[in-house]
Amino acid sequence: MSNAHRTSTLVTIIVLFASLCFPITDATAGETLQLPDTEFNGQTSQTVSLFRLPQSFSFTAEVRIDASNQWRHLIEVGGREYTWHCPLRIEVGNQGQWYIAVGDGTSYVDADFQGSWSYGVWTKILFTYVNGVGKFYENDKLIKEFAINKNVGAVQGSLILGSYKGTERFFQGAIRNGRIVAGELTTGPTTPPPQQPRPPASGDPSLILHFAPNPTTPRAGIVLQKGKQIGTVPASDMKSHTVAFWIKPTQTISGWGSILHVGASNDQRQPGFLFYPGQTRIHYRQATVSNANDGVDPGFQLRLSEWTHVAVVWTNQGSNTQVRIYYNGQVQAEQYKPHPLGISGNQNVWAGNPWAPNAQAFIDDVRIYNRGLSQQEVVGLAQQN
Repeated sequence: MSNAHRTSTLVTIIVLFASLCFPITDATAGETLQLPDTEFNGQTSQTVSLFRLPQSFSFTAEVRIDASNQWRHLIEVGGREYTWHCPLRIEVGNQGQWYIAVGDGTSYVDADFQGSWSYGVWTKILFTYVNGVGKFYENDKLIKEFAINKNVGAVQGSLILGSYKGTERFFQGAIRNGRIVAGELTTGPTTPPPQQPRPPASGDPSLILHFAPNPTTPRAGIVLQKGKQIGTVPASDMKSHTVAFWIKPTQTISGWGSILHVGASNDQRQPGFLFYPGQTRIHYRQATVSNANDGVDPGFQLRLSEWTHVAVVWTNQGSNTQVRIYYNGQVQAEQYKPHPLGISGNQNVWAGNPWAPNAQAFIDDVRIYNRGLSQQEVVGLAQQN
């Protein structure tokens, strides 16, 4: 295990294997053990049964991770009796991170690597171990392959749900459609692939502001500056609207850090985006008919030095509006709010407002629409180069 991994505070996500008998013998080719769909709420562990992995096997499931930092177990076959030398351990770290260790009871081979999963979003995973080689797939895409050459069938380990070190290890999330199979599973969708998402067409009259400082160099952007005006928006009915942009935080600051602001004063937020003090978590505020400082704040921090696509979509649904916040095309928060205030007369748009310190970040491809974009359109924007 890497030094960084040894020093991490381990917090566990373990998958429950149910309906297994004791003792369990080696599985034969094609045999499947089905996992129950399970919600995990951060409770301590329980040992479910003993289990012996077949020498070649595949583990697949859909996983939703709601809370994690550093490392938490996703699935373990082994447990207390083999410490770090267990036949199988898969963990998640911070958003997108994976860790895998495969052993034979006396030694192990491990790897940690970066995927692309996001908090609160279901992600399909598949780990296969065949002929001494491990392969890990995320949403049917191979993201890690490494030589292992361990006899995982040499030892019988425990199947564990949750933490086995009390409050030191916990997690929140869920698993569904999980199974472990003797032999190798293949990847690929079981249904026809969906239509490729498309961004809004160029020349869309609902696009009331588009700031792209380097249109021929994607993700070049500009550095946020206090009082940096990047355009104006005209008078508009904003009951349905969308604000989208790319952002790359470079460091945190001790106070509130302004990102994007529409309005003529600090209290006029139509809308306003800031980073929380000392964090890269976005504080999103929007003036509505009942609250000049309304809004929805996703509970996730953005990664430093990485571009993230942010989109906030308000969709008029009669007496209220649906608010959805997307990061990289995936819904991170959803609420219903009173109607946002319309924009009367031209209003300035600031990339770092004049009334607060600017966040330390780059911003690019800022778009404001006076309609709510569909989820497909938001995904299309997030997939543009």
